[in-house]
Amino acid sequence: MTHNADNSNTYNLGSIPAGATVRYFFTIAQGAGAIDTAWMQFNCCSGGGTSSTPASSSRSSVASSTAPVFTQLVQAEAYTAMSGVQTDATTDGGTGQYVGWIDANDWMAYANITIPTTGSYRIEYRVASPSGATFSSDLNAGSIQLGSVVIGATGGWQNWTTVNQTVTLNAGTYSFGIFAQQAGWNINWFRITKL
Repeated sequence: MTHNADNSNTYNLGSIPAGATVRYFFTIAQGAGAIDTAWMQFNCCSGGGTSSTPASSSRSSVASSTAPVFTQLVQAEAYTAMSGVQTDATTDGGTGQYVGWIDANDWMAYANITIPTTGSYRIEYRVASPSGATFSSDLNAGSIQLGSVVIGATGGWQNWTTVNQTVTLNAGTYSFGIFAQQAGWNINWFRITKL
């Protein structure tokens, strides 16, 4: 990637055959997590060869581009405060850590989670639980309850699944909380996506 004087970025895609389609997205670091843009598509120039196009280009060779969808992925171990939990190496995704040793009434809080616009959001949680459990999520130390989430039995501490809930959120910056209603589960990450 090359940052240009006009504040645009150029991505050299190398040798691409004429008419080839390139699909891409960007991951933008934000706080303890990241935002992924929606998938975009670029149809290469006629005649093949090297194509170097600013991401913000509106050249006629751009077939389609959609507005970025807000998505923020937060690693569970990136909490800013907690009570009673521990971290350990995970086998989910190959590397990293997860939060475990979760007992009833344990909790984790994640500061500075920014919701850009008011609307419906899906919150996904990457979890594992040998026999199942329930937790709840909230904003600002419980002042805004988002509801409970049930984890079905995954059959092991490292047998991961993704559960989710759909909530309505107001735009703003919050402390996001996860509260263990029951013991016996692990969490690797959570992701908030605008619907």
